[in-house]
Amino acid sequence: MSSKSSAARSNFNLPLALLWLVAVVAGVVGYVILTSSNAAQAAFYAKQSADYGTYFQAQSGSFLGSILIGAGVLGVMIALASHTVARRAALPTRPEFSDEDLFLAEAGQADVGTSTTDAPVAASAPVTTASPASTDTVTDAHTAATSIR
Repeated sequence: MSSKSSAARSNFNLPLALLWLVAVVAGVVGYVILTSSNAAQAAFYAKQSADYGTYFQAQSGSFLGSILIGAGVLGVMIALASHTVARRAALPTRPEFSDEDLFLAEAGQADVGTSTTDAPVAASAPVTTASPASTDTVTDAHTAATSIR
């Protein structure tokens, strides 16, 4: 028996998961602090007390809670952006096509699935020199084909 496991390799991104966790926890803690401080401020106003220590403590708690909520939202946005970048980097790349490839594909002279810039020149296509009038026609056709996009 082999000691190697045939299980699929895990692509778990620990720093990204921790960023999500910290962002969500900061938002939730900020919400709890904000609501409890706002409740303390409302109770202070209802009692019509002159204890300004309680008032400043409730006001500071409201400020801290709102800052933590903002940090949590910003953290979620950064985590979402980095998640998108990490996902895009993990996707397989597609072959690049040039405008010439697209023009030849529209003209029916090349396959859409293959790139002609890397492929050798086909032996069946005769090489001819074009007159200036036919070159203008090809250029006009190419301009018309690319301007449709």
